Amino acid sequence: DYVAKPPLEDAATMSSTLIMRGEFDFVSEASVEGWRSAFNTKFLRYKTLEGCSHHGLFEKGELYGEIVDSYFSEYD
Repeated sequence: DYVAKPPLEDAATMSSTLIMRGEFDFVSEASVEGWRSAFNTKFLRYKTLEGCSHHGLFEKGELYGEIVDSYFSEYD
């Protein structure tokens, strides 16, 4: 399994980031926890799409769209 690593101390700060995964996704919560430290930003949002597997856009497009719209509205 791939394990994300935190960026180097002198790495540039990233822009705001949204991590989304499905409730029944093969990408586990433990995997996502590893990613949290890899994103060099103070503005990290994490969402789990309830009732979805890996392809939330196709499974619950309206919910997916609401989450993405809310995220972009926050930083617009």
